[in-house]
Amino acid sequence: MTPRAAACDVVMPAHDAAPYIAAAIQSVLDQSLAPSQIVVVDDNSTDGTAAAAAAFGDRVRIVNGDGQGPGAARNLGVRHSNSDLIAFLDADDVCHPDRLRLQVDALTNNPGAAMVFCDADYTDASGRPTGSLFTCPEYRREAFLGQLFERNRVLTASVAMVRRSAFDAAGGFDEHLSHAEDYDLWLRLAGAGAIEYINQSLVLYRLHASNLSGNREALRTCESEILRKHAVSDIRAALLATHGTPDRTDVALSRVLFRMEHYIEGETLLRRVRPRESDRALRHFLLGNFAVKRDDVEGAVAEYDRCLASDPAFAPSHNNLGVIAAAQGRRQQARERFLEAAALRPGYSDPHQNLEALQKGHGSDLRYTFAPLRAVLRPDSDAAASQG
Repeated sequence: MTPRAAACDVVMPAHDAAPYIAAAIQSVLDQSLAPSQIVVVDDNSTDGTAAAAAAFGDRVRIVNGDGQGPGAARNLGVRHSNSDLIAFLDADDVCHPDRLRLQVDALTNNPGAAMVFCDADYTDASGRPTGSLFTCPEYRREAFLGQLFERNRVLTASVAMVRRSAFDAAGGFDEHLSHAEDYDLWLRLAGAGAIEYINQSLVLYRLHASNLSGNREALRTCESEILRKHAVSDIRAALLATHGTPDRTDVALSRVLFRMEHYIEGETLLRRVRPRESDRALRHFLLGNFAVKRDDVEGAVAEYDRCLASDPAFAPSHNNLGVIAAAQGRRQQARERFLEAAALRPGYSDPHQNLEALQKGHGSDLRYTFAPLRAVLRPDSDAAASQG
């Protein structure tokens, strides 16, 4: 029985994805609710990606991109789409058979929603599940914009379906951003309408060399640029809806100001906060981060120690004290700190990276973690946490 067609299109940017794109396309063709069309944007591939997509014949529409990156490729794909609902899928990922049906239902049942996203399972390069899941257990519809300002809670464009009218009104992906162009769009969409969430894994996200070798500094720079597009007063209003009380809101806002590189403003705000007992460890950790940015090593150590006095299991403070110890030549103390951080939070990769850097004598590779860890860690999750 042929699946009934959905009033949605699938846009798939592809650059040198020949080993993976057939699986991605087939997963869309196997949907229980078939898309109106699949638009593959071949973004200057040199490895036979276009030929692999063309093998599916007229079931796939192929558009030639100009090599400007995934944001521009997705925008081009949307311009060639015809439906009001558009699902994105990168050419190295695959969909669960019910992904389109469930996401179309979510947006159909919530006509004011601009977008819906879902969970994703990680796979290795060959497509075998790793056992790790990216999920958003803290999601709250009415507070999601504030949650997004705190950190990106949508793994990848591959888990998102957008409403075309909302996408167009928001201006699409910012093609000038080299990284985090999806995060930029999610913030604009969340500011204009509701974001729905399906607490179910409907996508397999493939981990391979290309998507694990991202430039952390470039990501940090782009996220700072993205956040600076928004007025601090608007960010605080969204955070207040998330946290409820002024003091908790200002702790959260100080973290956003840190990511915006407004270090003086962020630290000044944080020092005025009178935190609840449950927030003391976090406040001291954040003050330690601001001290690091001021090159006040002694002050950073004091704040990280105060954090651990409040919460001995606060793994990032152990990690950061290890970075400081290593920089001061106290290798054994650094090693003990990194081992403690790794033991406290399995899956937290910064301390593992730091142990390797310590062993090799690569001091420039030591990583601070500048944000509390996610409730559910993902592979290399601290890459995002380190950026705040």
